[in-house]
Parts: sequence; structure tokens; C-alpha cells
Amino acid sequence: MRKISSFILLLFSTIVFAQNAKVDSLTLELKNTKEKYEIANINLQLAKQYERIDIKKSKEFTHRSLQYKSNDSLLAEIYNQLGRTSFFEAQLDSASFYFEKTKQYFKKSNNQRRIAKINISLGAVLLKQANYKKTIEILTKSASFFEKNNDQLNAAKCYNNIASAFAELNNYSKAIEYSKKALLIFDDQNLTHYQLITLPNLAMQFLKNGDTLTAINY
Repeated sequence: MRKISSFILLLFSTIVFAQNAKVDSLTLELKNTKEKYEIANINLQLAKQYERIDIKKSKEFTHRSLQYKSNDSLLAEIYNQLGRTSFFEAQLDSASFYFEKTKQYFKKSNNQRRIAKINISLGAVLLKQANYKKTIEILTKSASFFEKNNDQLNAAKCYNNIASAFAELNNYSKAIEYSKKALLIFDDQNLTHYQLITLPNLAMQFLKNGDTLTAINY
């Protein structure tokens, strides 16, 4: 069996292709808007549309939205978007910086759910940086929050990256445990995209753990 590289889950689902109609609508709206807050918000929405098809444009629109700094809620979303674009460009230190800034805004508003979600992003950065113990620490806390609040999908995203961190530490039994927990949720919610990420990871973890027969079944 050829080696299958580990995938990393970042945040919650993303749009792979921008919808042209949505981009056109936002662009037209931007031209007809004079209010500064709305201009910043529309630029941010355009940044999100371009995120996975033109990262430079996404970053350009995000920086345009950053010109408006009078609304903490909007600033939190802007810095989160800058963190995402930095992550996709493999600028991990920048991604961590922006995600931490985002978290500070959510701490000010005591938004525990958004803090937990930002920690998923920070966990993904730490995983990429090979800081596996810190990855497990931060994602375990977030997973606990999501479990208590019955947010199964975000809990599963935590489990998947916790599993990847344990696998990198050669603790394959723990990796398998968390991958299975994630897969149960992805199966239950019929989330094919996440299933296709988790299944090969789980197969490799069983293989590394010396269980070839089970690995083949995945």
C-alpha cells in the first residue's frame, strides 16, 4: 500500500468555487454603497468568495475591509479571514498572529463558541508547525466545549486533527480512537468530503499500528 499523506481539517466547510452570480451581485452592491461599514463588510464578503480560487484577490479585498476599524465584530471577522488566507499560503506565523488577534476580539465579547472555533484554526496551524502536543492540548479543550454544546461537527473536526497529531507522535492507538470518533459523526451526517479525508488517514493509522487486515477494510 502506498503511503497516504495526512490531511488537515481547518474550520468549518469552505466554498471551493466562487459563485459568479454572487460575486457580480456583491461587486454591484459595492459600487452603489457609500456607507463605510457596508463597504468594509462587502469587501469582506468578496474576500470570502475568492478565498479558494484566487488567494491574492481574497487578501486584497480583506485588506480593503481592514480600512474600517470602528466595529469590533467586523474586525474579528476580518482578522479571521486574514488568518485563513495566510494559512492557505502556508504563512503559518502570520496565520497564527491573525487567529490570535481574532480570538482577543471574541474574548472581549465573551463569545466562547467563536473562541472554540478559532482554536480549531490555531490547532491546524500548530499541526502544520509540528507542535503536536500543543495541537492536542488546544483541540481537546475545544472538543470538550463542542461536546457540551452538542456541536458534533466541530467536535469531529477537533477529533480528526487530534488523531493526526497522535499519529505524528507514533501513538497510533490514540490516533485510531479519535479518527473513529470523527468518522462516526461524518457518517451519521453523510458528510462525504470529511469521510474521504478521514478514511485514508484511519487506514494508514491501522497499518502503522500493525493491523494490516483492518487497514485494508478502510
